[in-house]
Amino acid sequence: MTTYNPLATTHYYRLQVLLNLLFNAVKFTPQGSIVVTAAVQQEFANHLRINFSVEDTGIGIMQEG
Repeated sequence: MTTYNPLATTHYYRLQVLLNLLFNAVKFTPQGSIVVTAAVQQEFANHLRINFSVEDTGIGIMQEG
């Protein structure tokens, strides 16, 4: 029997979002810089809450108008 673990699924999708942001930064930043940071936001007895950030100097998204 297969059991469903929603926590594992949530972690998978969060990792997927982080990797997509990183890959897009690499793809759209042929020159310049990419900075990835991680900071512990909160510590618990058996896990951490970590804030990840991806910043780049790529082309960005054009504003409408």
